[in-house]
Amino acid sequence: MRVEGTEEDPILFTGTEETRGWWDGIYVQTVDLNNVLSHAVIEYAGNDLDGGLEIATKTGAAADDAELELSNCTIRESAGHGLVLGRNATLFDGSGENTYTDNDDSPVWTRSSRIHMLSDTSSYTGNGDEYVFVEARDGEDISDSRTEEDAISWDAIEVPYRMDGHTEIHDVELTVDPGAYFEFTQDSMLEFQEESAVIMRGVIDGGDGRDEQVEEITFTGTEETRGWWNGLYIQTTAADNVLEHVIVEYGGATDEDSANVRVATRTGSAGGSGELELTGCTLRESDGHGLVLGRDAELRDESRANTYTANTSGPVKARSDNVHTLDWSSDFTGNDDDTVLVEGKTRETDGDVYWADLGVPYRLDGGTSSFEMNGEFEIAPGTDVEFEQEARLRIGDDNAETDIRFVGTEDDPITFTATEAGRDAGIRGWWDGINVRSTSMLNQIHHATIEYGGRDLEGNVDVATGATHDGALDLRDCTIRESGAAGVAVGGNEEINGDVCAVNEFENNDGVDCDV
Repeated sequence: MRVEGTEEDPILFTGTEETRGWWDGIYVQTVDLNNVLSHAVIEYAGNDLDGGLEIATKTGAAADDAELELSNCTIRESAGHGLVLGRNATLFDGSGENTYTDNDDSPVWTRSSRIHMLSDTSSYTGNGDEYVFVEARDGEDISDSRTEEDAISWDAIEVPYRMDGHTEIHDVELTVDPGAYFEFTQDSMLEFQEESAVIMRGVIDGGDGRDEQVEEITFTGTEETRGWWNGLYIQTTAADNVLEHVIVEYGGATDEDSANVRVATRTGSAGGSGELELTGCTLRESDGHGLVLGRDAELRDESRANTYTANTSGPVKARSDNVHTLDWSSDFTGNDDDTVLVEGKTRETDGDVYWADLGVPYRLDGGTSSFEMNGEFEIAPGTDVEFEQEARLRIGDDNAETDIRFVGTEDDPITFTATEAGRDAGIRGWWDGINVRSTSMLNQIHHATIEYGGRDLEGNVDVATGATHDGALDLRDCTIRESGAAGVAVGGNEEINGDVCAVNEFENNDGVDCDV
């Protein structure tokens, strides 16, 4: 198929009357590297086809492949869409500079595996539906076998991509251009699976006398309703994974781990890891959390300056073994619940852990958050840590030497306390307490307030009181109060500063203040 006009003399396909849907249109179902349609006008079609030009069928039957170079064409006045790209359609490189306008429906209807074939050199405005309609059927995958490419890009075009259904990316590096805008129908989602990579770098630039350039990438709902769509799900550890200057909003429609962005699975099944650089992004208006970090999830060190706001469940849900990847330069405020929810898990991977002061409390759930690694566990001055009922913080193990550095200042103490429900009810023994099983002589808890613990430990601070464990601690300049047991309890052969009872303040503990 070779249909080639010129700029001065385009080829015209039109109706005998200037009525939308007067004739069916052009249907391409041929596979040939020489197929070309250029400098042509197609108008007043769309009667028995879904568009003025249809390349392969929407359903994509096995025998229904089609390929074409489409350039410098105008498709207009269709009773349906301008262009339809079926599941097995291919637009060759070089396609572009087309005009889709004055059509009843959208400028283009495409399967999600064909988005990368659309060019930002074309014009998509002036149609009945001002968006490109993108359909994904039954978790349609975009993979190297479907695209025949290892790397693809989604161009920023003049109108939104309207995403309908569950799109999965497999075995492909996807780059989304700055300024691209995606709106999702109800319950739709975009998922990045193993062996894929996601590169989304929006632009916010300015300064030095230049005009500010704002080309953020946006993922939103077709309605401004929290939980309208499911969100982005990232389950890949590719080194290039990045979301920078990206807005994700109105997601979080799935389950207890619902979020605008989920990294890795909650259960951490095989292949469920996820790693990501998240920088300068806004995650807002989720019906769950802004961000969920599942098992084997990690935000890379470069992550910074994100905004998590106006989310129903809170800014972030993480685990005690990965919450340290959150950064102090981000804003976690303005949510219905301004706490970072931390699932109690065990960290055994060697290396240092640092909990920054996020400006909102960490809220540890009712499990045990255990740190059993060779390295330092540090909490920044001014940090607030809240514990749900029956929660526990345990540091150290017989097989690992974890150094504790919980050192606040007189002006910015660290606080370990009950959740608001426990504090308001004044329940001593709301949570278990801090259990020290590390024998490091570097262990320090200074300038901290520790309160409402002592539920299932011997005190708010329990230094290896069990017969099978050892511990060591330098504890000073702290306020230890409202325990359901002792203030401080120390096992018989453990190491603690000799003046521990004199250099700390004790208030309203059910047991003895200082049991050493």
